[in-house]
Amino acid sequence: MAKGYLLVSITVTDPDAYARYVQVSAEVLKAFGGRLLVKAETAIIKEGAGRTRNVIFEFESFEKVKAYWDSPEYQAAKLLRIGAADGEFILIEGVD
Repeated sequence: MAKGYLLVSITVTDPDAYARYVQVSAEVLKAFGGRLLVKAETAIIKEGAGRTRNVIFEFESFEKVKAYWDSPEYQAAKLLRIGAADGEFILIEGVD
């Protein structure tokens, strides 16, 4: 079974509020078996506008990352991000 990934590219607009979101969402991430694969602070934008923070999370399957995103727990955490960051969130399936 192919792994699932959450690709995140954001600009933080309110660091204090975003820190609260990270704390809560990290607990949900752990509960769904997700893990951080890259350091957000090391991205170098070579072309295009880019965002200041880029992150990749890995899950055991595409179904698991979808379950994480759609879970009531993450939906509650996501409310903390409103007004704290703008960005793109992409769920994608890996290859075997």
